[in-house]
Amino acid sequence: MPSRYTHAYYLENKDSIISRSKARQKRVAERRRELLSEFPCIACGETDTTVIQWHHVIPADKETQVIGNGISEERFWDEVLKCVPLCANCHVKIHKNKLCLMRT
Repeated sequence: MPSRYTHAYYLENKDSIISRSKARQKRVAERRRELLSEFPCIACGETDTTVIQWHHVIPADKETQVIGNGISEERFWDEVLKCVPLCANCHVKIHKNKLCLMRT
């Protein structure tokens, strides 16, 4: 349970605290997107960062979205390591069983 001082401070500075928190979350999300944009589609090689998505190789292992706000760095990287980069086209093809990532 928060102390009275902490609660009182929060109430007096709520707008500022929320504003700083949102700005930090935005910076974190932008940095993560920038890091992940370095990877091309593993199926076709597409490098257009606006179409790259992150596909969970084993759907049952998915705990959260890779580009989710409010998750810790550790949880973010844990989730990224369960995924592969795909362009939107190849991602749709995988989900429609028209493309397979397994090598023969």
